[in-house]
Amino acid sequence: MVTRTEKDFELFMSQLKETTISLDFYTNFHKCYSNIQAIEIHLTQIGR
Repeated sequence: MVTRTEKDFELFMSQLKETTISLDFYTNFHKCYSNIQAIEIHLTQIGR
């Protein structure tokens, strides 16, 4: 038995198209890493 979620996922995957564009086109990873470094110490302090 296939659940609705599985059907939705299969539909989503079937509608994707192949592309040569990398994730760098959509995301500024340098900025992401910089933002993470800015809060990294705070996150480790919260986990203590």
